[in-house]
Amino acid sequence: ELAERANVLRAQAATALANLHLARRQVEIVDENLALMDRFVELARTKYAAGTVTQSDVLRAEVEREGLRAERAAFTRDVELAGSALNVLLDRG
Repeated sequence: ELAERANVLRAQAATALANLHLARRQVEIVDENLALMDRFVELARTKYAAGTVTQSDVLRAEVEREGLRAERAAFTRDVELAGSALNVLLDRG
């Protein structure tokens, strides 16, 4: 029974570690996309100032960027939760 419990805990720790890695990677990807979207918003603003795109194009880009920021906040919470779950399993609470 003790060996079975150890195997269950090992599997839970492996899952928690994988979840932590995934959440961290998701934050990294969103950060990369945010950097691109920041450049895209600036480009849209420049083009709007030059009269080559409409204001709605600029607003659409800004809304997309805000959506990415919201995603980043959610993924950051996922990192915290996954880290906490791993700490509990490793008894580092």
